[in-house]
Amino acid sequence: MKEKLTENNFKNLSNTELWNQTKVVAQNEKDATLILLDYLIEVERRRLFAEKSYSSLFEFVVKELGYSESQAAERINSMRLIREIAEVKTHIQSGDLSLTTASQIQRFFKAEKKISAQPPTLKEKVALISECRNQSKREVEKILLEKSSAPVGTPPSERQRLISKELTELKFSVSEGVIQKLQELQNLSDQSMASIFEAGLEALISKAKAKNEDKNKKAQNSTLPAESETYSRYIPKAIRQEIWNRSGGQCEYHDPHTNKRCVSRFRLEFEHCEPFAWGGKSSLENLLHYCRMHNQIAAIGSFGTDKMREFVPSL
Repeated sequence: MKEKLTENNFKNLSNTELWNQTKVVAQNEKDATLILLDYLIEVERRRLFAEKSYSSLFEFVVKELGYSESQAAERINSMRLIREIAEVKTHIQSGDLSLTTASQIQRFFKAEKKISAQPPTLKEKVALISECRNQSKREVEKILLEKSSAPVGTPPSERQRLISKELTELKFSVSEGVIQKLQELQNLSDQSMASIFEAGLEALISKAKAKNEDKNKKAQNSTLPAESETYSRYIPKAIRQEIWNRSGGQCEYHDPHTNKRCVSRFRLEFEHCEPFAWGGKSSLENLLHYCRMHNQIAAIGSFGTDKMREFVPSL
């Protein structure tokens, strides 16, 4: 077994040894990263992360594997590019493409699929990847911007970045009208943009809470429909409210082995424990609050992957 290098061991290395061993370790790290991408391809194919109560592969890589959000995004985007175009793996291994570049390219292809009437063909994708080889991040940004189908002036996506323990930087685009209103309010109240934003959020939260309280009162005053009335795909408001109260607005999936619960609160859907197609009722006892991923996993378990691909081609 190789002796683990300590600070003193490093000091004893000659310049040549330090140089050569640093290069070896760097190459080993690249090789290990590529092996990880192979594993992630299979984890995503099996949707193993969902079985372990994670609502997305991204959440699994961040919370289970311990990568930062930016590192997770780079690895997942690169993995998906490799899954579609296998030669990308060779380019990353040789150093012609970095993970950052591969991730940029994958994000570009994903955006083009959404906004372009004619997204890039496989041949065009391979040509673009070749053009981006051995280019800096800035140069790749220029190449992708020139080829983008997005209209000139399209606002960038909203972003948030932690800049200290207490502060987060938010970036989003607003119209000229919003800027004028903001300036007018600043002139009238002498408040900073941050304080105006916070006050606006507090007002909206108070309004939303009042609205929800009113809904809860109405739900409590109503009677849940009889079982005979629930054999319908339609889910009455009273039942929806009861399910929300039970779930707390969080996916109710639990890992069958560890009982770990999915933490997702995004795009929750109603899952019939006994499928509606098999006679399952839209009753409180037969419904669960699931995130989209776990709803799809449950449907695959009931109907099989091939059948579900008729409705969700990306599966």
